[in-house]
Amino acid sequence: MSAQPLYSESQLSRAAASSSLRLAAAIAGAFGAVPCRGKDSEDWTSTSVLRRARAVAACAECPALIECAEYAALANEGWHVWGGVDQTPIARKKRNAN
Repeated sequence: MSAQPLYSESQLSRAAASSSLRLAAAIAGAFGAVPCRGKDSEDWTSTSVLRRARAVAACAECPALIECAEYAALANEGWHVWGGVDQTPIARKKRNAN
């Protein structure tokens, strides 16, 4: 069974679409055992800074961490936690200030 991209190619650049396929394959290869698909999956999209921080920490053990971070960078993800990094604007602003 081949992995399906997370978004259609028309929504992303060709590089991001290709990265989306690699991320989907990494998740499938982990048999869905990635923390963002678990019982606390809302932490990755939460408005709570503490919950997003918990998601960032959980990413450290994820088998799809590298593919997720690559996808987020190529797709210009500007919200939520991707690849162990909180991408919300306020978190990005704090990172860039340091």
